[in-house]
Amino acid sequence: MVGLIFTRNVRPTCVRLRAQPSVDGYGDPSLSWDAPEELALPRYLIKHGLAEDDRTRATSEVTLLLPGAADILYQDRVRIGDVVWQVDGRPEVHLDRLGRARYTSADLKLVSG
Repeated sequence: MVGLIFTRNVRPTCVRLRAQPSVDGYGDPSLSWDAPEELALPRYLIKHGLAEDDRTRATSEVTLLLPGAADILYQDRVRIGDVVWQVDGRPEVHLDRLGRARYTSADLKLVSG
């Protein structure tokens, strides 16, 4: 049986960034990235890939794997070292055979060009 092992190591810390509720210039509710809420996620794995989107721009893709049912949402951002990624789509909680949360995967996207 092959499983995922999440360990602490010397890699850069992964930090979940969440925009804070705010009000825009028209008085409407919005989200602000001026001072996002930060949550350190020291145990993580990443998978790298490269794809092309529908406009044929090169896009770096990363899938972030976190243990258990991690607190990460589709509108969050993630900082790994000095690089900030946008969560691309809804994170998915993967269950074991007994229905317990085994790990959470979230696709991250950084567009260049």
